[in-house]
Amino acid sequence: MRLALKGVSYTGIWYNGPALSIPAIIDRAKRFGFAGVEIDAKRPQAFPPDLDAPAREEIRKKLAATGIELAAVAAYNNLMEPIHEYYQMNLLYLREALALAGDLRAKVLRVFASWPMIATGADGFGNMQLTKPWFAERIKHLSHAAKMELVIRGLKDLAPRAEKLGVTLALQNHGPGIERYQDVLEILDAVRSPVVKACIDLQNLNAGENVRQAVLETGARQTLIHYGGEFRRRPDGRLECFLMNQDFPTYVKALLEIGYRGFLSFEFCHRCQKRDAQGNKLAEELAGIERVDEQVQLAAEFMRQTIAEARAALAAEGKPLADTEDTREDAATPSAPAKAARRVAGRQDEIPTTSVQPCACGAKKPAKAKAAKAAKAAKAPKAKKK
Repeated sequence: MRLALKGVSYTGIWYNGPALSIPAIIDRAKRFGFAGVEIDAKRPQAFPPDLDAPAREEIRKKLAATGIELAAVAAYNNLMEPIHEYYQMNLLYLREALALAGDLRAKVLRVFASWPMIATGADGFGNMQLTKPWFAERIKHLSHAAKMELVIRGLKDLAPRAEKLGVTLALQNHGPGIERYQDVLEILDAVRSPVVKACIDLQNLNAGENVRQAVLETGARQTLIHYGGEFRRRPDGRLECFLMNQDFPTYVKALLEIGYRGFLSFEFCHRCQKRDAQGNKLAEELAGIERVDEQVQLAAEFMRQTIAEARAALAAEGKPLADTEDTREDAATPSAPAKAARRVAGRQDEIPTTSVQPCACGAKKPAKAKAAKAAKAAKAPKAKKK
């Protein structure tokens, strides 16, 4: 597993300060010890129509020069939109975001099932308390099945394009509309595409949901992860999370059990309040970018600490660890621990991956293909015995 920095942290809508350019965000990732970045496919970062071919080439050059990998491109879309014209606008936007991901050679495009959008509040900063009621009003007449069908239809439209570009669509368990992580898995089961996978984030799990079960049940379909929160250092030097869902030990330990090989992308995606070293809020007005910098740096250190402790805990329990180094091919292939985890979670089905293309019926490769492979192996020259 490797760490990435999500660009939303520096858009200037959650803190009192300027938005950073993509090159500046890449530099921040390098400076604070992240291996990758996740770029937002919207202004002020990377709204697809704003970036012509030379601009896209400059981003690729900057990534290559710094050695930072593009962990993902993040789309901000709403496939649960009941208004026909708005729904089509979202499909058009996602097609453009896919093309951008392909041009930037991203492996993953993060997508939402639904998104209420962000409004500018009375104080001039980002506000979702305004938009959530508006969105809730638009979908209140839809049944659960109708909401799921809208998302399924959209992803089926996008999947062939994604596959041609070599991009995996990572569906995040982000509300509203997505009420529980099982909604994401339900959609994946219906779409049945090897390039439509899951992004089940700890911070979006509901209170009372079984964290370990969510990871195990998702298994090899987990292809991208975000983590958020704010962090503080204890007197003994250890870091702890004091905001949002704090059960990182269980979550990360379960990720190691399933052999997750992707990125953990940190996002500072909430109003950045002025706080003291213990995390106590000092004022209602927003803090400056230096507070975000501090938290980004602590987030990287915190997650390394958490991964190391989870590894040690599994080793103490005598559980073998899968190789969790991320690669393009292996990241999508279920490992033995991942298959075992799915059995623990009660999921015996084989999950399609981008590396193994199953038959349309989901069955194993036909005997004819196996025979051809065996014949080819028989023709190969045998190694001489020493």
